[in-house]
Amino acid sequence: MDIELIRTFLNVVEYQSISAAAKRLFTTQGTVSKRLQQLEQELGAPLLVRHKGFRNIELTGYGNAFILLAKQWDALYRDCQNIKNNPSRIHLAVGANQLIHLFTFSSFYQNYVMTHPWICLFTDTLHSSELYPLVDHHRIDIGYAFISRNYPHIIQIPLYQESMYLICHQTSLYENDLPLSALDPAKEIYFRWDTDFETWHEQHWPDARYLMRSTASSISASFFSTPGLWAIVPYSMAHNMAQNFPLSIYRLAETPPKRTCYQLEHRYPSPSRVPALDDWKNELKSYLNKNSQLLGLELCESLL
Repeated sequence: MDIELIRTFLNVVEYQSISAAAKRLFTTQGTVSKRLQQLEQELGAPLLVRHKGFRNIELTGYGNAFILLAKQWDALYRDCQNIKNNPSRIHLAVGANQLIHLFTFSSFYQNYVMTHPWICLFTDTLHSSELYPLVDHHRIDIGYAFISRNYPHIIQIPLYQESMYLICHQTSLYENDLPLSALDPAKEIYFRWDTDFETWHEQHWPDARYLMRSTASSISASFFSTPGLWAIVPYSMAHNMAQNFPLSIYRLAETPPKRTCYQLEHRYPSPSRVPALDDWKNELKSYLNKNSQLLGLELCESLL
């Protein structure tokens, strides 16, 4: 069976329309429709319920059942291509939030690639919400996200929690266990970390009078050179910035919700990646257990 037909079907399922799948595949709607018809002929069963005038697709019972097989087929094909192109190395694709890459896993990556030369490691920086469909479609082998989502073919395991702290210039007149009422919201650099944090933030500062809103990738520690400016960030980020700039880190009296990091794996991983994945998880577990205090992490039961 042609892998092009399989991937066309998976794109139609992912984007829920033939036109959207055609754009993703840089082809025409007619070509996508012909590929689907050819796949149905080879399988001997219809995959889609066809309604005139409906833009979104509807799968038949057979079509729904075929999704998992199609994903496994695609994963096996990718494995075969990797073996052909790099017969002596195993590819391992890891996706994670930017803060995890930069602050929590950075040292682990450096050590892992040096001690595992037979592994060809790919790392991709993604928003947490983007990781789930990529793991689900075997585009990455394992992911690390700060949000929980229900996907039937994804196993998510909580690894650790990270507390949130106030950061500011060392000359700012703040202190530990500071009440939120002592903070001027007009001097805040606001990071929208996740839904729980946004809800907590809205409860305490409903008027959204912050100085500016930013993302972790677009802010520099030099922003806090002005005394009085402040932000609430995860400890890993605060600790890293304080090492390179005169910043202070303080606890807050009204504690923000902690961030939980989830490890995402496919329930049916690519067979050729299983040994590498098992080794990766064991090495990461050891690293986090050894460095959790330094990194400011509270390990979950899965790592204890």
